[in-house]
Amino acid sequence: MKEIKVVKGLIAFILFVSLGLVPSFFASAAEFSAEMIQQMAGQTMTGKIYVKGTKMRMEMNTPAGPVVTIALPDVGKSLMLQQANKIYMEMPIDAASSIPHMSETDFEKIAHKQPLGNEKINGYDCDKYEIIYHDTSMGTLIQWISKRLNYPIKMIYNGPQGDLVTEYRKIKEGGVKNSLFQVPAGYNKMEIPGM
Repeated sequence: MKEIKVVKGLIAFILFVSLGLVPSFFASAAEFSAEMIQQMAGQTMTGKIYVKGTKMRMEMNTPAGPVVTIALPDVGKSLMLQQANKIYMEMPIDAASSIPHMSETDFEKIAHKQPLGNEKINGYDCDKYEIIYHDTSMGTLIQWISKRLNYPIKMIYNGPQGDLVTEYRKIKEGGVKNSLFQVPAGYNKMEIPGM
């Protein structure tokens, strides 16, 4: 039972990082892969990210072991793959209330986007913004949005648990296969109570 709670917490954290920080009006046309580095509370996690339109795949090396998360906002779900046991879990994404599905107009109802100028990050010219949520308990977010990719390639989220820094490096544009966003053959679906 404790293991299920840990898995649920890890799923919620990964989905927040992968989805909650990237509203859909940034993610409409990007197609790239990159190395991903996340730092929080003195811990560093590394992995890969693949983005194709609104779809996203994250392969993370976490303290609980390797985790693959696939976000499919267009069909309202996300998948979490456990490669060692060839199982996967499916979780709904609430299209009506989650940030990734909001239009820019709806996003402005929950936050204010403040321009902070321009900066080059990992070879990409970026517009830098601070996102200030109207509900101060949600914290603040700084994003460096690549002009070329129309996608954030660095984010610093300051929330109740401290700072979470996410950065994409060694970006390779294009060439992202559709098969990366599908459950591989031979995997069995696992149901988790309460998901």
